[in-house]
Amino acid sequence: KKKKELVEARNQAEQIVYLAEKTLKDAGDKVTQDIKDAVNKKIEALKSVKDGNDIEAIKSASAELSAELQKIGQTMYGQQGEQQNQQQNPQEPQEPQSDKQQNENPQQDEKQQDEKQGDEKQGDENQKS
Repeated sequence: KKKKELVEARNQAEQIVYLAEKTLKDAGDKVTQDIKDAVNKKIEALKSVKDGNDIEAIKSASAELSAELQKIGQTMYGQQGEQQNQQQNPQEPQEPQSDKQQNENPQQDEKQQDEKQGDEKQGDENQKS
């Protein structure tokens, strides 16, 4: 049983090391050198214990490396989110297109208004109960 647990811990450690190295490579310049250095330290720490017999040391080093990887993910997704916000909200105001759409398809507008009124009626009924 202990042997199986040790093998599983080692396998997980190898997967995390591979994932960490791949993530660093993919991240490139998107993350700071400080984060890269921290992740590389955790990779080396995990590599040094993963072939040993101390299951807890392997699990602990794996968890620490995993936590560092989450920081990279947060940094990358945070930057992506900022870029998307800038793209969605350009500095120059655009003319609203909603007026044009309403004139082109009046039947659809009526249906939407009917649905809204229907929703409001249902809401009123729910409040009475």
